[in-house]
Amino acid sequence: LDADFDVDQFAHVAVWNAPLSRVEMHLEARSAQLVRIRALDLQITFLTGERIHTESSHKYTLASVDALTSGTGLTRERTWLDDDTAPGFAEHLLRAV
Repeated sequence: LDADFDVDQFAHVAVWNAPLSRVEMHLEARSAQLVRIRALDLQITFLTGERIHTESSHKYTLASVDALTSGTGLTRERTWLDDDTAPGFAEHLLRAV
């Protein structure tokens, strides 16, 4: 979009949002700045500490994965758990039923 973000003037910030069970990723302005996005003919002013929400990484329990697939024609056939992390990561193999 032909923007002139100075990436060195933004810090990556990750925040755990417990009520929504997700990690939220942000870019936080390290200084006040004006960013031009030429393709949109847009100028954005950032204040020091102002954030751009860039991503949400949702976390699910095994029960919530089963609830999500309920009624979809899919079933959780196998799950691989990473016991070395807290609260842990999982990969699921879903199969059509």
